[in-house]
Amino acid sequence: MVGRFCIMMMAVPTPLVAQSTPPAPPPEIRVSGVGTVETAPDLAILDLSLRGEGPTPDDANRQLAARQQALVAGLRSIDPALDLRTETVRLKEIQTGDCGDDDDVSMSTVADSLDGNDTKGPCRVTGYRTSVEGEVRTTRVADAGTMVGLAGRLGATGVRISEFALRDPMAAMRRATAAAMDDARARAQLIAEAGKARLGPIRAVSDPEARDGLAVDELVARRYYMAAPAVTPPPVAIAVSPGPVRTEARLVVSFALLP
Repeated sequence: MVGRFCIMMMAVPTPLVAQSTPPAPPPEIRVSGVGTVETAPDLAILDLSLRGEGPTPDDANRQLAARQQALVAGLRSIDPALDLRTETVRLKEIQTGDCGDDDDVSMSTVADSLDGNDTKGPCRVTGYRTSVEGEVRTTRVADAGTMVGLAGRLGATGVRISEFALRDPMAAMRRATAAAMDDARARAQLIAEAGKARLGPIRAVSDPEARDGLAVDELVARRYYMAAPAVTPPPVAIAVSPGPVRTEARLVVSFALLP
């Protein structure tokens, strides 16, 4: 009897070849750097309002237009290249009588009340008021105070220097950012030396807070109601000496540490 032998081969799972593990990245250090630069402002921004009043909307608009033309001509006698920007234009009824609370009261209504004129009775429309709000941008920084007084003389209200700024703020920001990077590198170098290590290349940079540090000085001109002189005198000079515009940059920088 012939014996038959069966040889069975079974697939036996073999262990996978171990994958190579990438080398661990070198240790790093993260520091904050601050850079600050101060630049003399070369731009002054003035906020102001103008208004015109009259018995009809057209009359109010005509008075406003005349005041606006006089204002622009007067201010451009100081700075021919100034930039006047209009932001808000509004037309509103002037009411007298029992009209409820209205904080936006015309000066003529206030004058009638002070003179003892009757402002009681039913609410009624006595005229119209057109107002415009805007800003003036001038590079004549030293003359900004004089322009505030002149604008008030020419009928503007709420005139103020709202800001001293820079025409090219990015140039100052670039210098501040470079100073912040130098500061971060110096801090990291001190720490690396203390740990007996060498400072490697930059691995990451972030800006935790993007903001400016522009200082705002205000010079306000209040309106006085008086008859305009027949001959317009030169504007009263008001000296303005703004401080420098402070630009600050903050960076968080990660450096590799080498043995």
